[in-house]
Amino acid sequence: MNKFDYCTLEIIYTTFALLLLGFGAQYNRSFLSYGGSQVNIFSFVALYMLVLLLTLIPYGPISTSDTSEELFRNQPSNYIFTCFIILGTLVAIVSFQSYQQKFKIGSFEYLVLTMFGSLGLIALDKASDLLLFYLSLELASFCFYILSTYKRDSSYATEAGLKFFLLGALGSGFLLF
Repeated sequence: MNKFDYCTLEIIYTTFALLLLGFGAQYNRSFLSYGGSQVNIFSFVALYMLVLLLTLIPYGPISTSDTSEELFRNQPSNYIFTCFIILGTLVAIVSFQSYQQKFKIGSFEYLVLTMFGSLGLIALDKASDLLLFYLSLELASFCFYILSTYKRDSSYATEAGLKFFLLGALGSGFLLF
């Protein structure tokens, strides 16, 4: 087995999130003329992909050694936490549907940021070295910084995002040095 056999789920997840980002950026303006149905389409595709990933989790390889030659550490407990993270992402995407309809938001960025944030959390759970731990923590943090300021018109959201960013930068600096 090579180093990438243990991260096939993450590679599939990343590829799908990047494709969703590309299609969303390409077709953002054309779908807005249909009354914001783009978010429903992207949500359906995202939910389908996450359920598909949930079915693929039990078939992943399990690490048999504790050497640092592997990028990701795949233990049975990692699969349980990955299931929880993906289920939490599913709940976030489903709950966004009612929020999107109530406030008439027609953007796909919430879905992409949620998926990249959960990808960072999955990589954080499976990290086998400190550099991968740090990078996955930063990936998740950057997505959650943006999501905390998602309501652009609110001064409370801007204040919360700024405080979250400053505290995250301070924690990241301590972890880095």
